[in-house]
Amino acid sequence: MESGKGARLLRSGFGQSGRDAWVTSLVEYQAENNVGQFVTVGFNLLDSDGEILASTDQVEKFSRADEKLAVGTQVDIPDRGKVAKVEAKMEVSEHSNVDAEPFPEITSGNVKVVRSEYSEYGDRVARVWVNNPTIESLKSPRVSLQRQDRAM
Repeated sequence: MESGKGARLLRSGFGQSGRDAWVTSLVEYQAENNVGQFVTVGFNLLDSDGEILASTDQVEKFSRADEKLAVGTQVDIPDRGKVAKVEAKMEVSEHSNVDAEPFPEITSGNVKVVRSEYSEYGDRVARVWVNNPTIESLKSPRVSLQRQDRAM
């Protein structure tokens, strides 16, 4: 997969339900000097003939060394096209945030899948304890999960 400027795009995948698709990539951060820099992943969603149905990109920020970062977003597929493949390309920003301090790893407990108490359709949600290693409150934390037993 693609790499550059201290980061590597490990793998990408997608899921689709009707007009809605979700695309995601797993990016590995490999350099100390990337703390505070932004990574942009561009996604092309292709049909079985290799024609682009939709394109989008998503931006995230590196927060520490040895970080694996899930970068993903929802995409609207026009005309109910059927996605067969996703192509992803990654770019690390040229901007340097010399004042950025690495953020400690936020660990989590076991994940439990339960029925959502807020859905009338019986949707399932994942519940997980997140351990804050700091004494500060986390404002708008983002959590991404990846399965260890199979590839995306």
